[in-house]
Amino acid sequence: MERRSPSRIRLAGLGAAAALALTAGTGTAQAADGDWYHVGDGMTSGISGIATDGTHHGRDGTLHGVVVRDNKKPGENRIARITAHPGEKPRLTPLSWKGPLPTDLEAIDRVPGAPGQYVALASAGTGYRIQVAHRSARVLDTFELPGKAGGDGNPDIPDNADKPNKPDNYESFALARPAASSPAGEDGALIAVWADRGDDGRPSTLRAASFSLPDDETPARTGGSRTVRAHPAGEGVTFGEVHTARVRAPYPAGDPRSASDLKITGSGELLVGSATDPGDDGPFDSGVYSAGHVALDGAHTGRIEAAEHPEVLERFPGHKVEALTCLPGSDKAVVGTDDENAGSSVKTVTGLCAR
Repeated sequence: MERRSPSRIRLAGLGAAAALALTAGTGTAQAADGDWYHVGDGMTSGISGIATDGTHHGRDGTLHGVVVRDNKKPGENRIARITAHPGEKPRLTPLSWKGPLPTDLEAIDRVPGAPGQYVALASAGTGYRIQVAHRSARVLDTFELPGKAGGDGNPDIPDNADKPNKPDNYESFALARPAASSPAGEDGALIAVWADRGDDGRPSTLRAASFSLPDDETPARTGGSRTVRAHPAGEGVTFGEVHTARVRAPYPAGDPRSASDLKITGSGELLVGSATDPGDDGPFDSGVYSAGHVALDGAHTGRIEAAEHPEVLERFPGHKVEALTCLPGSDKAVVGTDDENAGSSVKTVTGLCAR
């Protein structure tokens, strides 16, 4: 295949504007009217990842999506639907998990072109491709992230020279599809971006690679019927060559986790959450910043254009934001928190997904 120069991703097929009438924090993004909505009490109600279902709900202002929780014990909820109408408290409906039970889910994103499909990621780097329908999430296949020996546990990185046996701890994963007009967008190629969280003064390591469904499942660029099949562990999705870059959060102060979640905007910008976690009772602080851009070239190689000076876009004092998503066809983002003993809350921020 002829190698072409990288081009920034533009997500295809975004719908009309959708928003919750909630307030943003104290950062630079323009805020909507309202405030945080408290949606869960106690440790097991935290929101560690969020994704919209990609449908076009902007006309009636409704959000449809899913959230994941970092619970670890049998019987504790792993995933729930989230539905919200402007000016109303969001409603979360727990879903049953059918398949290998994950421990410590920390991120989720939808699979573009595959209605009802998501990839959820556990902190140890195990991914779960799932099909959400009715009141359940069914595991289609599982996989391990490539390059798990890097990041936190790679002794070749100077910051980690004294921690050669410390494993990666992942809290973020995102998927995107280039527009049809881009070099890699002609065949429905997908790109994945993920990161270890970093902390204790260590930066986060961002990773990007092409992402492919099994050969018998090609993501649809337009509507139509698709056959969804389950596959044995390790025989489902595949990744291409991995490109890495390091980033250190510009906010909060101190030694924050530099990547508590991330998502890719329509222009290919990387929005990354960061947070401090001093303990189950806080006090917490968190923010969202721009870490650069992601690209997929004509040879299906993922590239990260890391920002030399990451820009703080929003601050959320008093909360530990661990979940971030952009609403379809909108410049608005929804953020969710895992405030440990204080439970979970969500809000919408206008302008965060504009660039």
